[in-house]
Amino acid sequence: MLTNEELDRLATTFVQRAQDYLAGLDDVGPTIRTLSEDAYGQPLQIARIGALSGLVHLISAPPPIKVQRSASIGQRLLLIGGFAQGVAVTERLISEGQYLKATAALKQDYEFVAALGTTVRGTSKRGKPPHAKGVPSGASWIYGKLNEIAHPSKMEVLAAVLETWDAGGVRGLSPVPEFKRDTAVALYEVHVFLLLAVLVATINLFRETHPDDHELLAEARLAKSFAEKHAKLAGFVTPPPVQDSPRRAPRPARE
Repeated sequence: MLTNEELDRLATTFVQRAQDYLAGLDDVGPTIRTLSEDAYGQPLQIARIGALSGLVHLISAPPPIKVQRSASIGQRLLLIGGFAQGVAVTERLISEGQYLKATAALKQDYEFVAALGTTVRGTSKRGKPPHAKGVPSGASWIYGKLNEIAHPSKMEVLAAVLETWDAGGVRGLSPVPEFKRDTAVALYEVHVFLLLAVLVATINLFRETHPDDHELLAEARLAKSFAEKHAKLAGFVTPPPVQDSPRRAPRPARE
């Protein structure tokens, strides 16, 4: 049986080992971020900043003086707020090499976008996952790919995304994140795509809640155009507007 002195020494060893590992994670993050930002290119990063600026501009606005009570409006405000709170965390996970955790965060962001779409259309179901039809056209494949990466049973996918080593047929995992250029860029593009989709949905919402605040809406539209311009410079396809209803013929494009 160990003495109290031996237990104290072990405790000190355990604490130091854990602290050294956590410090190593903190140290590698900025290095991976530098490589990630170089890989993204400036236009795509500027597109993100523009979209985020437009979103912050709207959600920071004073509440409307008078607006008709609507469950849809309240639900959409909650979804937009939930998305906005996680924007910085999601970007950090991607840019600092935490790709598996990033895919889980992006899956939730995707579900926020899908829920915004189904809420507008009136097809959301209480307690049920949002339907993929709620996301912008052509984006339904994103969820399947994110799910494939994040699911712990997909060993071959995990090995491709994470840094691994192979010694005599025994495969192991690097204890710290490693930069994966293609993975980082792909996840960052999804992040920007979803951010732009939420901005579009927020502009549409604020057209309902602040119809007479032309200055507020004009600046948000300007930020959206700025973001889309730089996304296109990056060779990136921006999301179309979320339509009001799948049952009616498409309406003219809204902001």
